[in-house]
Amino acid sequence: MKRTHLTAALLACTLLAAPAALADTMTYDGSDLTSSVTFHGAGLITDGATMDVGRYQITYQDTAYEAYCVDADHWLSTTEVTEQSIDSLTNGGLVAYLYETYAPAVTDGTAAAALGVAIWEVIHENVEPAFDITSGRVYITGNDPVVQAANAMLATLPGSYESTTDLIVLHSDEHQDLLISSVSVPEPVSLALLAVGAPLAVLRGRRRR
Repeated sequence: MKRTHLTAALLACTLLAAPAALADTMTYDGSDLTSSVTFHGAGLITDGATMDVGRYQITYQDTAYEAYCVDADHWLSTTEVTEQSIDSLTNGGLVAYLYETYAPAVTDGTAAAALGVAIWEVIHENVEPAFDITSGRVYITGNDPVVQAANAMLATLPGSYESTTDLIVLHSDEHQDLLISSVSVPEPVSLALLAVGAPLAVLRGRRRR
């Protein structure tokens, strides 16, 4: 019995001494692809606000990332964040589906904003069984192209979904949470090297033939 009590005491001390999730700074660097919408979400602080929604540029742990907001109840800002899994979000699987399916194909502000509000819809909607960005607790007005594109995305939602990539939620208690992929944005120098390297690789292949 004494050994059992000692083991339990040691385990309790270990748990108490375990460090909390370490916080790090997420720096908001601006946005590159957005479109303006008027957002409506009963009980959310952004209810009734006209804002630019879409894809944001951030720096986290000295690395550049493209990010999407997963929290319509705060305002975006540079802040201390902790990493959380996609499963920490309401309907996290559906958020992962939207991100993994549509983020790679985003090329303009309409598509980026549509993805952003579609993500807010699956996280914050609690009125209707079917997701629709034109009605319910969460909806948008003032931008018909974004409405149409967002509803087209929502119409493809599966019954359930498991993420196939490493997605990270950067959580803040006071500012918007952001979703990033563990794959960072290439720096301009890296992009330049890729642009030069690809033709050289093709040329070498031709010479070998």
